[in-house]
Amino acid sequence: MSFPANPTNGQAVTVNGISYVYNSTNDTWTRSEAISASTGGQLFVQATPPTLNPLADRVNVWVDSDTGKQYIYINDGDSAQWIEIGTGGRGATGASGPIGATGTPGGATGQTGATGATGPQGNPGGATGATGASGPQGATGTGATGATGPTGATGSPGGATGATGVPGATGAGATGATGIEGNVGATGSTGLTGASGATGLEGSSGATGATGPTGLQGATGLGQTGATGATGATGGASFAVTNNGASSYIINSVSNPSLNLLRGFTYYFTVSASGHPFWIKTSQTTGTGNAYSSGIVNNGTDNGLITFVVPYNAPSTLYYICQYHGSMVGQINVSDLGPAGATGATGPGVSLAIEPFTVLTNSTGVVAHNYQTGGLWTHTSIASNFTANFTNVPTADNNVVSFSLFLVQGGTAYTPTAVQIDGAAQTINWIGGSTPSGSANKRQLVSFNLWRISGAWTVIGSLSSYG
Repeated sequence: MSFPANPTNGQAVTVNGISYVYNSTNDTWTRSEAISASTGGQLFVQATPPTLNPLADRVNVWVDSDTGKQYIYINDGDSAQWIEIGTGGRGATGASGPIGATGTPGGATGQTGATGATGPQGNPGGATGATGASGPQGATGTGATGATGPTGATGSPGGATGATGVPGATGAGATGATGIEGNVGATGSTGLTGASGATGLEGSSGATGATGPTGLQGATGLGQTGATGATGATGGASFAVTNNGASSYIINSVSNPSLNLLRGFTYYFTVSASGHPFWIKTSQTTGTGNAYSSGIVNNGTDNGLITFVVPYNAPSTLYYICQYHGSMVGQINVSDLGPAGATGATGPGVSLAIEPFTVLTNSTGVVAHNYQTGGLWTHTSIASNFTANFTNVPTADNNVVSFSLFLVQGGTAYTPTAVQIDGAAQTINWIGGSTPSGSANKRQLVSFNLWRISGAWTVIGSLSSYG
């Protein structure tokens, strides 16, 4: 037998042979019958004074179940009443009374309700099932607490303390069973994902068309020589310099002519006058003094190439003169616009063409540039300074072969610092007289002109930057 889950006030029940009464005010179960004291009297544990007629000749004790106070029943012949223990003077402590028997343990815990079965898997694409309602929680069983045994009566002043009463047994209330948990609703499965469309096939590359044949050279025009016109502001000139003994220089077949040069243009003097060094100076004096050096390479040679890039701040008058002979002299007029000259004869027809360039990467060491491939070369991802080896170059005298190297510079700049022609080392005559340096993250154009004169090479180099 266990305690009811929802008792009513005053409801009585017997558990394990002991009777209890329910008090709804403080939600407790109280033993309803008295327990005999060791003296043969009666022990009452309840909230109100007992109404039973206690045994007059015995020790009768009442424990207030609400306050825990203890009372002893006194009948002096004139009246009978319950007197709270401990109101008299304190006597000597009496011997401890025997410990009351332990009350029966509280009621057994109710069984746990079974777990609801898991709901079935929803159909593909179905909505998520609702969650099942939670089952009610079972009421908690309340075991009544056994009454506390009475405290022994206090003896009269100086007398021995009465024996301690036996503690009451602990009540045995059963715990209510846990309610059954509701079933979990089924979760709907995720809908299917549509299949991805197939990637279309890549079209095949069209075949490269064949290169058309080179057009025929136009025929030489038959028109008459036109009237003399003004010389254009662009273009330079090449001068062939020889000597007439020690009396004069012969320049382009003219003895000691005056030369007209333009600022910003480049001029080439091919000197073949052994024993008569050709100097460009600021005054008409022999020797090596007063030489003009800005923009000039190889000034003072008697057998070789002099290159003169006329600076924009060059003086208006310069001179050429032999190092040893004052009669071999002439004036050089420098201007921003040259004088009018005779119009040349109409040349043959020209066929225009586009020249492709070749790309080289990771250049380092000696890098071949085959003349038969072309004269235009692009260098990317340059690994270090390198030697440009120009191969299969024509060796006929009185010819100039040109190569242009376009450098795409990275974070560290590199340049061609040496030149070979078919594996033979050459000296680079840099325009300006000093070796240029590369510029990081720039675009730079390095040009080499290979002059073939009297079976020997003269290499002229220049470098320009942009970007």
